[in-house]
Amino acid sequence: MGESGKYLLTLLRGALRATAAGAGTAYLMTRNDTFTLDTNASLLFTDGDTVDKSALTCQITAISFGKDIADTLTVVTTLPETDGDTLHLTEGVYYTTYTVKTPLGRTIKRIQTITVLPANDVEAGGESLG
Repeated sequence: MGESGKYLLTLLRGALRATAAGAGTAYLMTRNDTFTLDTNASLLFTDGDTVDKSALTCQITAISFGKDIADTLTVVTTLPETDGDTLHLTEGVYYTTYTVKTPLGRTIKRIQTITVLPANDVEAGGESLG
């Protein structure tokens, strides 16, 4: 093997070691990363229910690279707009999407489904689904 071949082999070995070290470091730095919502992923209500908005809010835990990133949280919901603190729910399926951005620019989402059943479906079944 010529000089250039030995040089290339040495370069490749160094690159493999750096890649392995980088992967190990990335694992150690991100092993405790989490994005959780302190609520049910699905909520069930009946048409005509009145719900306080605060009952639909939840605690967020968002950790990336060991840092709290909850301040990057954005919340988008398909629930009907209301002026006050009370929602008057009507039949349908609604979604609330919670999104955070990591320091590396990655976007992570958690989606909560809110189902509002027709009042007569729940009454006819004789049991509470919520």
